[in-house]
Amino acid sequence: MLTLSLNKNLSLFKAMKRLFVLFIILLFSTECFAETFCALREPSHSIGNLFPDYKSSRSLVKTITLEVKQRLQAHLPFEFHYKEFGKHTLYLVFNDTVPIGLILARPEKGRWGINEIVWALDMDYNIIGFNFQRCRCITQDEVESPDFRQFLQGQNWQSLSNTLFTDADNHHDLPGTISEEGRSLAMTVIRSAIKASLTTSLVWGEELKTLRQESIHNLRWD
Repeated sequence: MLTLSLNKNLSLFKAMKRLFVLFIILLFSTECFAETFCALREPSHSIGNLFPDYKSSRSLVKTITLEVKQRLQAHLPFEFHYKEFGKHTLYLVFNDTVPIGLILARPEKGRWGINEIVWALDMDYNIIGFNFQRCRCITQDEVESPDFRQFLQGQNWQSLSNTLFTDADNHHDLPGTISEEGRSLAMTVIRSAIKASLTTSLVWGEELKTLRQESIHNLRWD
């Protein structure tokens, strides 16, 4: 009986050990997986798609602090998960020595998994355009339509927030090409646009202001 009891305890210990190891593996794989959502794949290709005439780019890496997350929450017209914002890389895009725009990749939770959206902004944080880096939604074509792209173009976090989040029934302001089924993804993209514009402004605003001043100064002396 003692031997049987010891064997059972040993088997239970081994099972618990396996579960613990599995938990650690899943924990670290989730952390690594989450970080890849904000990574821009093939930067040269992605930037070239949104800025065809660009000559070079410069990456600016920042970790979003708790203070910045609190400021984001104070400005955003909707809730977000704090783990959405970790280490982000902003790409400053140049035509020769002149900065012409910004690129930021954003991860967004969707119905069929994580959507990865690459945003192109001008130097005033207005939307120039976007591309999906990853999307499994069947209504992707709707939000990639010219009408929806034109709807977003030139807008920033303030204009989109005022247009679409002033009341509970905000979907009526979407372009007519967006079907009832496509509204969910469309609103996900719009929320992503708001976060991309606001995050860039709050996190990199001062640094970008300095870089622009330096660029203007250099042009005057060329």
